[in-house]
Amino acid sequence: MPGMILPVDAFYTSTFEKDGSARLLGTNSGYQTNFTAKTEDNLVAPVSGNTLLGTERLVSNVDGVEIVKDVYHTVYCFDEKCSRTNGYRETFEINPVTGVKASTGFSKASMRNVKKQEWFETMDQVHQSVSETVEPSPYVEPPGVLTGGFITIVSVASIVLATAIFFLIYKQLSKKREKHLKYFFATHFAENIELEGSPQMILTADALQLEFERIDANINKDGSIYKEELWTFMTSGKIGTISDNDFDMLFRAIDLDKSGTIDFLEFCSFISICGTEMQHAVSQMENASKESKDAKISRASAIIAHNNFRKSQMVKVHPAMFEDDLSLVTEDKA
Repeated sequence: MPGMILPVDAFYTSTFEKDGSARLLGTNSGYQTNFTAKTEDNLVAPVSGNTLLGTERLVSNVDGVEIVKDVYHTVYCFDEKCSRTNGYRETFEINPVTGVKASTGFSKASMRNVKKQEWFETMDQVHQSVSETVEPSPYVEPPGVLTGGFITIVSVASIVLATAIFFLIYKQLSKKREKHLKYFFATHFAENIELEGSPQMILTADALQLEFERIDANINKDGSIYKEELWTFMTSGKIGTISDNDFDMLFRAIDLDKSGTIDFLEFCSFISICGTEMQHAVSQMENASKESKDAKISRASAIIAHNNFRKSQMVKVHPAMFEDDLSLVTEDKA
């Protein structure tokens, strides 16, 4: 049979009377944490050796009106150890106007002693036992399909995925920027460096040393390239300008020991990792130089041909003026 468990802690102290009565000091009902002290004379005394008879006065205030209730309760023990008991409790309310008592309720209870372990095990089942006797409220929302744990996992996974995507994008942009800076540096370098065996793009140690010293001599030739000296080198020539952020990134890439200056070993190390960009830059400059040279040759040939044509026309009119130019006279006679 379903039921409810309502824990009540009552604290008594002896009156030291011969009848063995005790006075109630206070109670703690249900699962409250506040102790309710009793100021009225609430007594309990043994009757017939196996029964306790008690009286209790309850005083409360409702809308400014004092409400007084007298409670009478008995507890009957079935054996000497009082392992099983029956309890009866009846409440009388005193009319504040007439002073007449009227019964307002009563309760019966069957109780038994339990061991500590059984008590705690029973208390653990209280909430489940009570919930089975109560109809579910129609206003309670049904359990969600997405539990808190699932939402947490999805949220964390989304954050991790977004972080990974942004990291990959950042890495790709960093690689592109690094490649751009290497090519920009290689192009400036290729403007001035002397190459041996240009089809193989072979850089000699002497050529690297000369270029290092040339950059170092921009401000103070002391065997180290300062930031200002590299800036002068990078902003000179026909290639164009470089932004401050890109230049700072380039300088940090060359300055391996983070000393604030670039020595010859660091300079050569950076040149070695710019091999692909260096070859591409030099190849483009060679092609541009070849095209420029071919254009100059074509232009010179056109000028010579034009001048020869004019001379041949003038020989017909004034042959004596070009007696020394045997090629033209012979050609004309032919």
